[in-house]
Amino acid sequence: MLAWSSVLAVLVFGAFTVQALAKSSGGAGFAASSNDPAPPPPSVGASVPKTYFGPMPSEIDKELVGPVKLLRSASKIDPVANTIKLPLYKGQMKDGRLVWFILTDTDDKPNADALGLNFSGKLSYMAVGPATLDQGTLAPAMADVPTGRDDSAFSPIERLFVIANGPMGANNPQRQGLNSAIHDRGPGGKPLPPIQVIGGVPTIALDYSPLWDLNLGAWTKQAVAKGYRSRLIDEFQYLDMVRKGWITGPKGKRFGSTGIVVNCPIVMRLL
Repeated sequence: MLAWSSVLAVLVFGAFTVQALAKSSGGAGFAASSNDPAPPPPSVGASVPKTYFGPMPSEIDKELVGPVKLLRSASKIDPVANTIKLPLYKGQMKDGRLVWFILTDTDDKPNADALGLNFSGKLSYMAVGPATLDQGTLAPAMADVPTGRDDSAFSPIERLFVIANGPMGANNPQRQGLNSAIHDRGPGGKPLPPIQVIGGVPTIALDYSPLWDLNLGAWTKQAVAKGYRSRLIDEFQYLDMVRKGWITGPKGKRFGSTGIVVNCPIVMRLL
């Protein structure tokens, strides 16, 4: 038995390929507007080829800019197909039914290092009942997780910033938000993700948690009229728009937590 005080384990009923677990802006997830979400090489616009350049800084120090594989237990990550390959662990329910599960995050640093998992100290405060996620659908026990406290003492969550009415258009480089995710379509008619803004991620922040407190905002009519509506890519850029009154809660209500908790471990940092 793994001696962890808190570990995030997702149960599945059979072998499968996990779809991309992080789709967001800020380089933490897989972008949706291009077949290759990786940052452009430094040779773009230069007079010399890519071979003239050295490695990305993150290859020397993972805290520097560049791609970093965060969930090291993944044997394969395909950012273009939005899939990862993770090891399955065998277990059983109390009634004896066989289950398989994956491990993604833990609040035990030595085990995180040993098994290639994400470390999240905030999971120490995740006192919730048991929950089973069948391909990431519904986990009622997540309602037990306290929200609205972000990085304050004893908080188990990090914030996920979602825009309701961002710019639309499948080929629009500023595309973002729930309206776009509902109405815009990518190649083959597939829906596009909303491109959310997230808070801390491993290697560049100390406040990471795989449990995200969904904060829903909407551009005001005044912001749209002035042409301020655009893609937001940073937590503090987003919050500055809230502070200045250009983004509020839905229908002009106070901005803040919706009380919805999203289980979304970070797989890879692209920048």
